[in-house]
Amino acid sequence: MIGFISGLLVGLICALLAHGIYFATDLRNRYPFLLYLMPLAGILIAFLYNIWDDLDDKGTNLVLTTIRGDTYLPLHKIPEVFFGTVLSHLAGASVGRTGSALQLGGNVAFNTAKLLGMDEEDRKIATISGMGAAFTIMFSSPISGAFFGMEVPHIGHFYYPAILPCMIAAVTSHLTVQVLDVRPVTTLSIGIIPELTGKTAAFSLVIALLAAILSAIYCELIQLSGKLHKKYVHVPYRRAIVGSLLFMVLYALLANEQTGGDFYRGAGMDYVHLAVAGELPWFAFLLKILFCMVSIFAGFRGGEIGPGLMIGASFSALCARIFPVSPDLCAGVCMSAMLAGITNCPVSALFFTFSLFGYHGAIYWMIGVVVGYACSGHSSIYAEQNLLHPK
Repeated sequence: MIGFISGLLVGLICALLAHGIYFATDLRNRYPFLLYLMPLAGILIAFLYNIWDDLDDKGTNLVLTTIRGDTYLPLHKIPEVFFGTVLSHLAGASVGRTGSALQLGGNVAFNTAKLLGMDEEDRKIATISGMGAAFTIMFSSPISGAFFGMEVPHIGHFYYPAILPCMIAAVTSHLTVQVLDVRPVTTLSIGIIPELTGKTAAFSLVIALLAAILSAIYCELIQLSGKLHKKYVHVPYRRAIVGSLLFMVLYALLANEQTGGDFYRGAGMDYVHLAVAGELPWFAFLLKILFCMVSIFAGFRGGEIGPGLMIGASFSALCARIFPVSPDLCAGVCMSAMLAGITNCPVSALFFTFSLFGYHGAIYWMIGVVVGYACSGHSSIYAEQNLLHPK
């Protein structure tokens, strides 16, 4: 019952979020001048959060602390997250959508369980199921989503009592969004995967290690960008204006057809095929990190997983120049290592890579995931992720 209700309700709210982002993105692509309204969008988001005195927003971290029983998820977070994310994508901020979906999924499931009078343990399972359902929707990967909710609260631990509800929630949400016409994440068509040899294994290990180090750097910079405003720009509205103007200046100076253009606005997932084909410039991952940092500093909402995946994909363009490995194989290893490194969820990352690249390169994706997880330290895009077992 918990899994079905969570999957159905989260499917409905996240489908609505997805369509809102589609509309905002299409509008932004049709009218490029909307970039110049970024300061106004930032002010509106700050105003939205100020209505409920929620300017010190913890994002997905609040869901994780709620699972531990330390906090609770107020209903007013739902309109905050929803409209804040749509506005961020309309303005072209370099943010994703998965973080917002996880917040919505956890919130809807938690408050539904609370409304039904469930005890603390069942509310915890419902919240975990809601997060898994949301992950399923954003990445069209019900297998990965079924495990993500159980895996993300604690580093090195699975919460297995939630395994059946999580599976049912993932399948239910996946079927729900199919009916509601949410665009699936297309499986990427990659070239012939070479047979595993000592040479290809060694190159894959090195590439995965570099991606693991990059994931740790990305996590630290994202955490830093979320704190910088407290030190230098205390007023939220001023933060939105300063950050938006900085983004606009950097975009005007650095983003063009030669550097990747609109890859630096939104999550950039529409450009993943260029990264897999090795058609992005080798330095694109550095610029993507910069634009992500500025967007988070300015207070825009959305999430860090999507941009993190695209940073891994674009980093593969550099690896393909250095190592005698095809760009598509580099992309698979880098993206799998990056996802495992920034979320500390190796099982979910492995299943996600299967759904994105297929199973015929499974051994390489396993190398990427395991090395990405084991060698990225204890950094995370989620500061409240609880460390139970050191790597």
